[in-house]
Order: sequence, then structure tokens, then C-alpha cells
Amino acid sequence: MVVSPPSSVHFDPFHPDHARMEAKLAATRAMKYGPYGVIGGDVNYPPASPEHPAPDYAALLPYNRAARTRLPSESGGELVPDRRVTEMLVYSGYVDAAWHLYEQSGNKDLLGKTGADDRIDQLWVSEPLRDTIIDYQLLDTPAGASDHHGLLVRLDLECAARDNVWDYR
Repeated sequence: MVVSPPSSVHFDPFHPDHARMEAKLAATRAMKYGPYGVIGGDVNYPPASPEHPAPDYAALLPYNRAARTRLPSESGGELVPDRRVTEMLVYSGYVDAAWHLYEQSGNKDLLGKTGADDRIDQLWVSEPLRDTIIDYQLLDTPAGASDHHGLLVRLDLECAARDNVWDYR
């Protein structure tokens, strides 16, 4: 089994359309050598699941609100999360590690803010690695080292899917 080196990302925080293209590029490059890929970093957009708790978007700084929500004219006047960037990762065959473990455990600590106001830093694994996710943590030391928390994911590669995964072509 070949697992590509993890891809570190920092998607464009001001242009969701650019960030969607960056997400597609990161998703394909992380699986360049086969179906096992890992993407992590400052995604800058809300998690893909519509069930994920949303922050108070009205309280966000205007530039974050503008970047992370859909235009009110597109959403019936409400501020709703713009999930198109992370939906591209799902569409490209990736699983949000924190959300996956949350669904299994119900532990809301897994969904903690990674930035000042939302969970915009995320770790994603390709679908064949879904069952390898055994731990996910927010790292907050040393205090003040960044305006974002670090993230840690542990994978047990013995649990990786080996059936019905594609070979590198």
C-alpha cells in the first residue's frame, strides 16, 4: 500500500471559487500515486456536513462573514454557511476526520473551533482510509503560538480498505 505524503493546504480565504479549484487540485494531487491520501490545513471554509454546528455568522468580522457564508440573496435572506469548498473535498472522495469520529462517538469536543470563530482548519483522508482514523486532537500549546490550533490525526493503516480500491494508472 502506498500512502502519498500528507498535503498541507491553505485555501484562498477571500474567493470561494478559487478555493474550490484549490480543493480540487489538492484532492487529486494527494491521491497522485493511489487511493490513499491525506489533506490537512487551513481550509478557511465551514465543514461540509450541514449538520455541523455553525458559529454565529452575524457576529463574525465582515470579511470572514463575507467569505464563509452565501450571499443573502442566494439563501432567502439568511446567513448560511458556504460549504462549497469542503463539499468539493467530499465530492473528490475525502472524509473529514473530526466529523467522522464525532459521528461515531458523539464527542462534541472534536468539533471545537480551530480558529477564532469556526472550525476552518481541518484534516481529511481519502475514503479508503476512513476506517483508519483512530484519534483526532486540537493542539493548543504553546499558548499564543498561532491564531489557529494545530491538528493531530492518528491513523491505523492496518485498517485501510484494500478491496475495491483503484490501482494507480
